[in-house]
Amino acid sequence: MSVTREFELAHCGVLLIDETGTELRRIARAGELQEAAYSILPLDGPGVIALAARTGNPMYLPDVSADLDYVPGSLETRSEFVVPLRAGNKTIGALDLQSRELNIFDDRTRRIITAFAEHAALALENTQLLASLEMSRQMAEDANRLKSEFLANTSHELRTPLTGIIGSLSMVLDNLCDSPEEEREFARIAYTASQRLLAIINDVLDIAKIEAGHMDVRLQAVDLNVLFKDVRALSRVQAEDKKLALEFRPPNISPFVIWADPDKLRQVLLNLIGNAIKFTEHGGVTVAAQLVDGDNGEKKIRIEVRDTGIGIALEKQSTLFQPFVQVDGSMTRRYGGTGLGLSISRRLTELMGGALTLFSAGEGQGATFIVTLPALSQAEMERR
Repeated sequence: MSVTREFELAHCGVLLIDETGTELRRIARAGELQEAAYSILPLDGPGVIALAARTGNPMYLPDVSADLDYVPGSLETRSEFVVPLRAGNKTIGALDLQSRELNIFDDRTRRIITAFAEHAALALENTQLLASLEMSRQMAEDANRLKSEFLANTSHELRTPLTGIIGSLSMVLDNLCDSPEEEREFARIAYTASQRLLAIINDVLDIAKIEAGHMDVRLQAVDLNVLFKDVRALSRVQAEDKKLALEFRPPNISPFVIWADPDKLRQVLLNLIGNAIKFTEHGGVTVAAQLVDGDNGEKKIRIEVRDTGIGIALEKQSTLFQPFVQVDGSMTRRYGGTGLGLSISRRLTELMGGALTLFSAGEGQGATFIVTLPALSQAEMERR
């Protein structure tokens, strides 16, 4: 604003190079030429603004109509002066000045504006650094809070089955049971609780191995129809206990062979199906597979795990697969679990050369998790 008043300009804009280094984004403007107020400009695109930011050299067009580098913005602009904003040896953006007058920027004016741009660049860089430091501080605080919450939830999850095991075995060992049937029931409770405890410990160990780069996968040809039968047998009881429909739609090709680690893929599918059942109260879960074309024309297998459950809020979807970050304390307290399953599943899928993504229209809209892995043709099967 002060620059437009001082030099009676029609437009002044400040554009900064974004964090990717590919675009100029307008952060401030003043003046009357609304059409000249670009919001985003590609750094490698045409025009004197991009050229000045790209080369680090001031660009002056005394008559824009006579210059081939000019990209029309406002029909009222007659002359334009663009000064790169440089902090040290780094160009961080550009200061764009336009006027309705021809050749309005004389040598003195350009020197004054260039000096102003140098001070402005330093101030803007300091502002960016402070904003970056504040963001880093906030992220660190959030990470510490979420890890503390994760540890608290995991401690609770560990104590719950351990208490059940100790209590049930104490009843048996202290001869407090009234009948052999009651002893067997307490033994069954202890066994179930021990299985739950083992699953929690395995999750923690798996994420530790993955983060340390020590998780091994053994890729081989896997018949998906056979794997689906195993997974269905292991997850059927959980669905029946909640009176939910559990439908498998295997590919209608046999054998339907993919390249994966069968144990890791089974773990991924069991986790996704278990989560779907856990977060679904009515309706059911559907697991379907089909052959699709990849980006480069290669064949891939797409496995979808769809549920009619509580859905996922849009603002939480971008961080859902990150370890610790995705842990929602209220959610884990309500439904149980460490919150590490999805992070583990995505990393295992990536180790097998695939991808794990999700789609949910929002809360109350259900969710679909999609596993994509390489498929094997008959020729590839024979070669391998």
